[in-house]
Amino acid sequence: MNKEEHKTTTGTDEASTRTDENANGGTGGTGAGTDEGTDAASSLRTFIRKGANEEEQPGTKDLSLKDLIWGEFLVSKFIREQMMLLVIICAFIVVYISNRFQCQQNTIKISKLTEQLKDAKYRALASSSELTEMTRKSRVLTKLRENNDSTLQMSKQPPYIINTDDTQQ
Repeated sequence: MNKEEHKTTTGTDEASTRTDENANGGTGGTGAGTDEGTDAASSLRTFIRKGANEEEQPGTKDLSLKDLIWGEFLVSKFIREQMMLLVIICAFIVVYISNRFQCQQNTIKISKLTEQLKDAKYRALASSSELTEMTRKSRVLTKLRENNDSTLQMSKQPPYIINTDDTQQ
C-alpha cells in the first residue's frame, strides 16, 4: 500500500504521523526493526498534533468522567460560544451569595438590637418604678421623720382654690 492509498483510508493526521515514523526509520509497528526511542517520539508527535488541533472533531464523543476531571469539555464549541453567558451566570451567583450573606448579617444585627431594646425597656421600667415609689407621699413623710433635721411638716388645712378674674369667666 502506498502513501496516497494510506491517506485516503486512515485520514490526514494518522497518515502524516506514519510518514514521520517512516522518515525516522520506523515501520510504524512494534516489530524488531524499530527502536523504542523513535516509537516514543512518534507517539509524542501524534499526541501533540491531536492536542494542537483546535477545531472540533466532526464526530463528537460522549462526555466521560475523564473529560470532566481533566476539563476537556471546556474547550468544546458549545462552551466557547456560551462563555459570556456562563460569566454572567457566575457573576449573578456571586451577587446572590453575597446578598444572602449580607441579609443574614443584617438579621443577626436586628436580633441583637432587639434584645438590647428589650433590656433597655426593662431597665427604664424598673427605674421608673423605683422613682414612683420614692416620690410617694408616704415615703417622703417617712424619710422626713427619719431625718429630724427638716422643718417641713404636713399641712393641717386642706388645700383650697383661689379664684382670680381669669378663672371666674
